[in-house]
Amino acid sequence: MREDIFSLIRNDIVHLKIKPGAPLNEIRLAKELQVSRTPIREALRRLAAEGLVTVTPNVGARVSEINLRDFRELIEFRIILERGAAQLVAVNSTADDIRAMRQLHSKTQSQETEDLDRLTDLDSEFHFISRRAAHNQLLEKQMEVVQTRFTWLMRSYHYKPHFVMIKIPEIIEAMEQRDAETLERMLVEHVEHFVDRLREETMKKF
Repeated sequence: MREDIFSLIRNDIVHLKIKPGAPLNEIRLAKELQVSRTPIREALRRLAAEGLVTVTPNVGARVSEINLRDFRELIEFRIILERGAAQLVAVNSTADDIRAMRQLHSKTQSQETEDLDRLTDLDSEFHFISRRAAHNQLLEKQMEVVQTRFTWLMRSYHYKPHFVMIKIPEIIEAMEQRDAETLERMLVEHVEHFVDRLREETMKKF
């Protein structure tokens, strides 16, 4: 139940159903979700640890504002994680992981779309498959948190992640060949492509 409450609130924030800066009233949320305040309070605490919620003593919780300058460290951390993940995927990925990636590629081909929600969902699925293919639970948990914040930013700035969809066949080939160098380059390029597009859109520097 508590995990469900956490996931529901996080999903509403990432999908912008609850806007940046919006207050998060424990009583109202508890009433809407038909639970006590305890799981709500715990979920908000976890979301604050992930950077999606800001809690101010004697004031309460609100959805964090998106400040691009705060993402400098997140981007650096994401690239470090992607480099490490690439090395592990090259060594640890299984036939099932490659099959899952192929199925995702088939889905992207049969469901071509410009819809922002659909594209970001496909991008999230790609990252779920790739981090799971590393077969390292600690890394997977860290990457999930970071990817959630990136997805939030993508949706906020209407970024459509075509890049990774186009590159999936090359990533599959690199997985099959256990080519860590190519995997690392492709995964890092995906992050850098997003950052470059974001800079173009906002005309701000990190």
